[in-house]
Amino acid sequence: MTTSDTRTARTLLRDDPADGVDFGLEHVHEVLAGLAAEVAADRPRDAELITCRLGLDGENPETLTLLGARFGVSRDRARQLYTRAVGAMLRQTLATGQPDLSVFAQRYPVGHGDERLVRALLAETYATDGDIAAQDWAYLKLRLAGHDLQDAKRLAGFVFQRIAGWQQKGRWHLLPTSGQDGAGVARHAPGTAGDATADVTDRHTTSAAGDPAITPAARRASGTSADPSATVATRRVPGADGAAAVTTADAGDDIWAPWLRRVEWPEGGSSEPLPTLPAGRLDYDDDSRGHMFSEKLGREVTFDTALQARLLRLLDTSPVVETFRELPVAVTYDLDGSERVHYPTAAATFTDGRTVLIDVSPLAHTALHPQRTRAAASRAAAFTRGWGWLTWTGSRQGLPELLSRKVDTHHESTLLSRLSQGPLTWPALDTFRTESGLTLLDLAALVHRHDWQWHRGPFRLTR
Repeated sequence: MTTSDTRTARTLLRDDPADGVDFGLEHVHEVLAGLAAEVAADRPRDAELITCRLGLDGENPETLTLLGARFGVSRDRARQLYTRAVGAMLRQTLATGQPDLSVFAQRYPVGHGDERLVRALLAETYATDGDIAAQDWAYLKLRLAGHDLQDAKRLAGFVFQRIAGWQQKGRWHLLPTSGQDGAGVARHAPGTAGDATADVTDRHTTSAAGDPAITPAARRASGTSADPSATVATRRVPGADGAAAVTTADAGDDIWAPWLRRVEWPEGGSSEPLPTLPAGRLDYDDDSRGHMFSEKLGREVTFDTALQARLLRLLDTSPVVETFRELPVAVTYDLDGSERVHYPTAAATFTDGRTVLIDVSPLAHTALHPQRTRAAASRAAAFTRGWGWLTWTGSRQGLPELLSRKVDTHHESTLLSRLSQGPLTWPALDTFRTESGLTLLDLAALVHRHDWQWHRGPFRLTR
C-alpha cells in the first residue's frame, strides 16, 4: 500500500463517527460472539480472552496489560494466549464452514483492493472507538471473509501502522472530526509522520521545523473571547510544507457551546477541585495507548483511541477550558453481579469555575447495557463531587438528540409488543430490521426511551 493510497484512505474516512455504524457491523459482532460462545464450551479461558480483548460483551476492548492482570500472566504471555485462542477458533470455523460467514465476505471481499479494505477497517475502528484492538479486529474480519493468512496479516498491519500514526508519542495529530461540532471546516483523518496535512486544524499547529505556530497563550493574548458561544477569528499559519494554510485557531471553542448545553448538572453543593494527577490505572503505560503533549498541562497525556485524543485536543486548545485531567477518577460499578472499574476519559474545569466529568462513547454504544450501567455510576460519581456529567460522542449528536430522535411509531409499537412476550434475539431482530428499515440509531433511541436492556455477546434485547 503506497503513501498515496494511505493518504487517499485518510481523506475518505467518515467525518461523523455516528455515520460509520450500522446493523451490518452489529451482525459481525454477533457472529464473532457466537464463535466465542462455541469456544467457551470446551475452552472457557480462551473464550474469555477473546471476548475481553475484542469487547464482544459490550465493554471496551482491553489492553494486553489488563488481560495479563486478569489471568495472572505478563503482557507478552497474554498476547501469546490470545493468539493461540484465536488460531484455534479460526481453524475450527474455517474447517467446518459454520456458522454462515457471508456478512464478512460482503463487507471485506477478497480482491477488493488494499486501499478500500484499509479505509473500511479504519472507518469502523473510528466509529466504534476500538483502536486498542483494531489490528486484532482487522485480522479476524479479513480471515473470516476468506483472505489468506498472509494477506490478512499484511492488511491488519497497515491498520496498525495507521493507528500508530494517530498515537505517535509527543505530537498532536490531525484526527477525523465533524465540520458541525468543531470549527465548521472539513478535516482529514490522521496521517503517518511526514504527511503534509496542514489544511485543517483545531490543534496545536506545528511548522516544518517543529516549532509551535500558535500557542494557547498567543490565542489568549489575541483577545479571543472566553465565551463558549463566541465566534473566533480565522488566521493563517505555516503548514507542514511551509505554505500558508487557513486555520481556525480556537476551533475547540465552537464545540463547547452545544456540548455544555448537554451537560447534566447536580443540584447545588460545592465543587471539588480536580485531582493533581490522573487516577492510577493499571495499564496507564501500556504500549498500545497513545501519548501527546498538552501545552495547557505542560506534560504528556495518554489516551486509548482517536476519539479520546480528539476530546483531549479540544480541551487543551480551548481558552474556555481553564484546565483538565485525563482519567481523573476510578469509578466502581456493578454489572450483573460482577464488580467492574471504569476510568472516565477526562474532567475539565471551565473559566466560569464549573467542572464537568466527561466520558467518550460512540453514539449508538451509549445504549448498550454495560455502557449505560457504567455511565450511571460515572454520573453519580460526578454529582458526588459537585461536577457536571457529559457523555461526549464525537458526533454532531449527543444523548439529548438521540433521546428525541423520531422513530417510526409502527416500528416502536411492534418492538414493544414483541418484547412483552419475552427477550428478542438476533435472528428475530435481524429479520425485523431488514423488513422494516429500522436503523441502529433508531434502536439505540428506543432503548434509551423505554429503558430496555441491550446485551451483546450474544445479542439479547429485554424490557
